[in-house]
Amino acid sequence: MESLDTDQVVRRLAGRRTCGRCQAPWHTQFHPTRRPDRCDACGGELYQRDDDADAAIRMRLAVYARQTAPLLDYYAGSGQLVDIDAAGAVEEVAAAALTALDEHCVVAAIA
Repeated sequence: MESLDTDQVVRRLAGRRTCGRCQAPWHTQFHPTRRPDRCDACGGELYQRDDDADAAIRMRLAVYARQTAPLLDYYAGSGQLVDIDAAGAVEEVAAAALTALDEHCVVAAIA
């Protein structure tokens, strides 16, 4: 399965905005407000988190590639890795993730 490319990830994350008043989440492309700087729910001012800035996202992706991505081979080798297509709409990706969890998670209850 193919991974999202860096530009796709940056576009998704850098577009996130949050209302400073009611904390409602918005996205400049996928869930925009009528006015780019104001919340549709309460009229509060929208802001971008510092870690959602382009440079910060690219740094996080570089750290992921160095420190976390190598674990994929380990989990794939043990049969515990489930690939899902993250290129779709939020609802599609969420549904695929929940399906993967339902089909592949083992839950043990300890009394």
